[in-house]
Amino acid sequence: PDQKNSKQTGVKRKTQKPVFEERYTFEIPFLEAQRRTLLLTVVDFDKFSRHCVIGKVSVPLCEVDLVKGGHWWKALIPSSQNEVELGELLLSLNYLPSAGRLNVDVIRAKQLLQTDVSQGSAGAWTQTCENQEDILLKRHN
Repeated sequence: PDQKNSKQTGVKRKTQKPVFEERYTFEIPFLEAQRRTLLLTVVDFDKFSRHCVIGKVSVPLCEVDLVKGGHWWKALIPSSQNEVELGELLLSLNYLPSAGRLNVDVIRAKQLLQTDVSQGSAGAWTQTCENQEDILLKRHN
């Protein structure tokens, strides 16, 4: 995969635990997939200010049985020295060898950090770029 393609889900508003049920498919040979790392980034987004990275999840695909597949909750890792719990993402990965396809499902998030407590509503959407299989998860306030 390369960074030519970008995909994005719809916005999930007024929740800190959005349900996405979104699938991203990457046409990639199996050996190449095993050399890649899946990177998911949660970004706080406010239409009146700059984007702020809340946290990320990095999944080296060589550590996953891609053919068997599975679902995993992954804790968000702070992008800075911030030690607060940021929330979790539920992912599903599987590889279809006959089609040479890697399927990445971003299923849901829970306990996302609300950065602006004065705003009672938050929304979220996912975007994927094909290079190191970057998937960006953004929250809208």
